[in-house]
Amino acid sequence: MMPEGKRDYSAALDHAWRALASTGLAAQAGRAGAEPRPDGKIQLDFLGVRCEINPAARQITCGGKDAPDFRKILILHYLAKAAGTPARNVEISFAQIPGATAYAAPFRARVIHAIIRAFDGDENAAANAFRQIGAVETKFATRCFIVRIFPRIDVKVIYWRGDEEMPSEGQIVFDRSVADYLPVEDIAVCCEEMVGEIKSILRQKSR
Repeated sequence: MMPEGKRDYSAALDHAWRALASTGLAAQAGRAGAEPRPDGKIQLDFLGVRCEINPAARQITCGGKDAPDFRKILILHYLAKAAGTPARNVEISFAQIPGATAYAAPFRARVIHAIIRAFDGDENAAANAFRQIGAVETKFATRCFIVRIFPRIDVKVIYWRGDEEMPSEGQIVFDRSVADYLPVEDIAVCCEEMVGEIKSILRQKSR
């Protein structure tokens, strides 16, 4: 997805608001794991940041600030599509998500390689950056973090440290239910957003 300011998202935003309005908002918020409020607003967390959706005013704030348009679209797509299905406890790679074939190579380049570079550059700093977005470390591989992107979407970020014979490797795995909550392109963009947050934290630490 192109950076904010280089693309007009108005048509996509209008379509996303209309799609959400066509649902039963309170019930749909429940299926998404969000919190419907008596005033008609909806609250949910995106990458550890509290977001507030105001359907009547077509406004979305995250962390108390107006969200970028492309992030608004992700949130609206998640709310509108959420099926409420429970986790299937079957892990799949991005390439195994239905319809992911065309996105697999860019996903590896933009997401997996960025994660490898972050950990190779400073493993402890990268681990701390993941903790800052609310990730929970678990014992697997060299480093492994569970990141909650949306209330019903957790991803497992895996890093294997390389040596003289083998380069470092990385992977992201999803629960098979992920396709019940977002289209595959949005899943990729969410992971790019996660990587962007990690890069931002690491840049701030290096100043």
